[in-house]
Amino acid sequence: MPDQRRHVCLHYHITWLASKRNGNGSTKLSDDMLRYFKASVLCIALVFQCAPASAVPLESISPQGEGVGCTYKDVFNHKIRVTKDGMDTTPSMSCTIVSITNSKIDDTLAVSLAKRLRYMDNLEALYLHFNSIGDDGMIALATEMRNLKLNLYNLNLRSNAFGDAGALALSKALNGMSRLMYLNIGKNKISNEGIIAISKSIKKKQLQELHVDHNQFDDAAVNQIVKNLMFIQRPKLRKFILHAKIVSESTCLQIASFIAKTAKKIEHLDISHMKISTKCAAVLSLAFKKSVSISHLYMRECNLNGKILDIFRKTNGVMLSTLVELDISENFFKERATLLKFAKSMMRFSRAKVDIRSFSVSNILKILLPYLFGYDVLISGYLFKCTEDPDRDNSMCDELDAMIVAMDAEEL
Repeated sequence: MPDQRRHVCLHYHITWLASKRNGNGSTKLSDDMLRYFKASVLCIALVFQCAPASAVPLESISPQGEGVGCTYKDVFNHKIRVTKDGMDTTPSMSCTIVSITNSKIDDTLAVSLAKRLRYMDNLEALYLHFNSIGDDGMIALATEMRNLKLNLYNLNLRSNAFGDAGALALSKALNGMSRLMYLNIGKNKISNEGIIAISKSIKKKQLQELHVDHNQFDDAAVNQIVKNLMFIQRPKLRKFILHAKIVSESTCLQIASFIAKTAKKIEHLDISHMKISTKCAAVLSLAFKKSVSISHLYMRECNLNGKILDIFRKTNGVMLSTLVELDISENFFKERATLLKFAKSMMRFSRAKVDIRSFSVSNILKILLPYLFGYDVLISGYLFKCTEDPDRDNSMCDELDAMIVAMDAEEL
């Protein structure tokens, strides 16, 4: 997902620049100098993070379930009652969904929550994302889930603070969750040992959505994850958020093989931060060619270049028509002709929202003075704003069309 803080300046600057063309193609600076100045200041301020900007939430929303929902107050106000002779008289809770998110749940509160799980006989979904649960808290929760043989459909532990110790305990609890369909453990501190154990525990499950992004594992763990995902029972995995730092070409090729084998089911794929070589790009492109179901594809910071962009454009006509969103930002494409050819394909053969923008301090000069420093940043911005409209009917698309016509004329 794009960082709005980085790119909001492009919205103002490019909107102004693209909409103020007169008949001979010159820009009317005198009419809107104030807007131009404000946009320029905003761009520069954002480099130093001096200007506030609204941000689109980067996290995946947990699936909406039906049932009795319980919140922080419902759970922690439920008193545990034990008689003098040690008999537990605590009444059961009717919760089928527990959602305690962004509530500063630390290890101490996680242990307290674990004790209350035993009174939730019908629990089906547990959402604890955006908290501060470390290894001790995760071990307590996982141990209780395992002892109670909880069989959850959905489990979201995103953005906490547990590492391998917590992940190992969690993997043992997951072994008994035959109904598990949604698992989110992104943005924790899990390295190879923990993530491999978890990948083994979800093997042969009916998992439809898996988020493991922004952890601390490497290529060796990714290889194991992909191998185990091959065994996911039908219906196969539909959303896979990997987003891990991958540097090995062999790992990239294995992921391409996985995509090809799951292409008829997977809809939402994030393989950002993976180093994609030209060879791997060719294999990935062939895998995408089979991907009749992918609607959302994210390949941010993948070291893509103009040659790889051309490979993707030329071999994925069918896939382009099914995409809803394509994010290949932060790859720093610079070749004007390549960018315009890609823009031409995305405007004419796809209705997807496309983001190929990149941000750096040097790119500010290109935003302010494209005539001197190159058009790549403006083309990227034009394409992003153009493709926000599925019908491609706005001033940004008009600007791109004019540039494409000029390029085609130059090549004749």
